[in-house]
Amino acid sequence: MAAAMKILIVDDVAVMRRLLERALEGFGSIDMADSGVQALAMLKTALDAQRPYDLMCLDIVMPDIDGIQVLQHLREMEAARGIADDSRTRVMIISAVSKSDTVRKAMQHGCDGFLLKPCSIEKARAEFQRIRLA
Repeated sequence: MAAAMKILIVDDVAVMRRLLERALEGFGSIDMADSGVQALAMLKTALDAQRPYDLMCLDIVMPDIDGIQVLQHLREMEAARGIADDSRTRVMIISAVSKSDTVRKAMQHGCDGFLLKPCSIEKARAEFQRIRLA
């Protein structure tokens, strides 16, 4: 993973955002959003500026728009801009929801990995390595 990586962490729980920030320290610039609505605005701004995020760590359960909807909207925005699959934002779902239908939906919408909460910095780094981000 290059040092110039652009990362977005989306979680409504501040402790989780900070844990992920620590896990990704040194890998690039990190922005944070505490809601799906805020994340979508940040994703759109980045895409419009032709500086998309390389990685998004995304919670599923949030108070406004859930993570699956954020992922779906991101993929729609990328498709509308003609962004090829191999150039899309990599998405790591990090959630306490482990129901198989939820995981399946996330995978159908193009998530690249799934971490179950609670997770440690070490588990997060191992999963980033598995999907070849770290």
